[in-house]
Amino acid sequence: MKFPADLQGLRRSFILTGGEVSREKVFESWINRVDPMHPDLLGWAWACFFWFSAFSAIFCAIHTALLLFTPVACSSFYKNKS
Repeated sequence: MKFPADLQGLRRSFILTGGEVSREKVFESWINRVDPMHPDLLGWAWACFFWFSAFSAIFCAIHTALLLFTPVACSSFYKNKS
């Protein structure tokens, strides 16, 4: 069975100590595994921020246009109707 590189040491110490591994060691291995400053996670964070910003800007632009031009369009439509 293959283990990730950061868990290899944990597995080795588990075998050497007869099955006793401190909670700190387990916690430390998982903290190292999920590093918030890891370049991949930062890339995902920036990508999500960018796409959220882009879609919200488009959403706001469409709704602003609808709010501004709907009354004008409706008033001209009703003027031509009568």
